[in-house]
Amino acid sequence: MNETRIETLLHRGAEYQRAIVEFDRLWETGASKQRPERMMQLLNVIEDMSSRWYRLRSKVLDGKPKTALTPRANDGERGAGHPCIAGTGARQLGRVMMHPRTAGAAALLVAAVAVCIGLAIPNTVPLQFVEEGGVIEIVTLFAYLAAVLGIHLLPSPQMPSRDVLAVSVVLVAMGAREADLHTAMYGISILKARFYLDAPPHQVLGALCVLAPFAAAAAWLLHRYARRWLRPWSQWSVAMTTTAMLIAIAVIAKMLDRAPAVLGLVSDAPAPLLHVMLASEEVLELSLPMFALLAAAQSSLGPRASLSDRH
Repeated sequence: MNETRIETLLHRGAEYQRAIVEFDRLWETGASKQRPERMMQLLNVIEDMSSRWYRLRSKVLDGKPKTALTPRANDGERGAGHPCIAGTGARQLGRVMMHPRTAGAAALLVAAVAVCIGLAIPNTVPLQFVEEGGVIEIVTLFAYLAAVLGIHLLPSPQMPSRDVLAVSVVLVAMGAREADLHTAMYGISILKARFYLDAPPHQVLGALCVLAPFAAAAAWLLHRYARRWLRPWSQWSVAMTTTAMLIAIAVIAKMLDRAPAVLGLVSDAPAPLLHVMLASEEVLELSLPMFALLAAAQSSLGPRASLSDRH
């Protein structure tokens, strides 16, 4: 019997247990900005233990005549619920989320899904599925709700609570726009300049009061993060890249919304083209809260190197 190997095992097991206890303590009582760093330390310990996992046999535990130290046959014996497997899976998911091409790949996937849905109308997918008040729009509203909740639940060392609140207000505004609440007050969109030229003063004042919190939140975020966007793209964080993709998708969705009327395609264009444009607009709008939640998750992983360091 090799007593040195047993001592090594016990030492590693104690180290593993101490890491978990320390992680739990800091997670509950420590500063939120320390959580991502402690999480990565814990995952490193778990991964190290998973590569050196041993089982201690004894005649007391399993009736063997003598104590022996043998390695596990393979990772499959531990089971999917083993903390080593769970830790490795979480680490791999984190690497995928922090990859610089994740946002671009997700955008391409969204575009492909939108085109497929558009081409499937009306033979497979009913037109009502992508129209105003349809299934996709309803799902989009719930997605905005999930994004707002997710941003508050995900701790981010890079965003203080005031910034998180401002992002939530902006997402609420985007969700309200998707629900057409901007036309519910006076029967005309309060986002159009024509409203402020033709509407009575009391309606203009009411519209400004409604829009003031959203404008203030957007101005606050612009003040806080404008300088970061002026850096070279190679110095952007992954969360910034995802946010830029979100903004680009929002602009494209707005262009698709206006394109048929602007280009005079409402009556002249082939039906499949109009269906693809309509489906693309709705699916892209659905992806906006998902990209916001992805950016929040990437930010919650803590500070990372610039994009140039990940290639």
